[in-house]
Amino acid sequence: MVISATVESIKRGKVIQEGNSMDMSPMWLLPQYCLLGSVEAFTTTEFFYTELPRSMSSIVTTLLLIGIVVTNWLSGVVLNVVSDLTSRGMGGRRSGFKIT
Repeated sequence: MVISATVESIKRGKVIQEGNSMDMSPMWLLPQYCLLGSVEAFTTTEFFYTELPRSMSSIVTTLLLIGIVVTNWLSGVVLNVVSDLTSRGMGGRRSGFKIT
């Protein structure tokens, strides 16, 4: 949450400074994804392989990864909807979200 708040604060400052047009590298998201990946690797996956029966561990891990894929896809959909709605409400100008 701290990393996300920091990135969003920097992003907001750039949008305000540049007047609703910003070019910010997606590499700013790298620390968040590294932290999320390490937490998943050391907690959830280890729990599945130590606490569940051997026959269930791979199925549950697959379901976890499918859940992650679906939530990432849904977050993309939400960002696209928010970007479209905010650009319409701004008279056709680009919103603060730059989705490529």
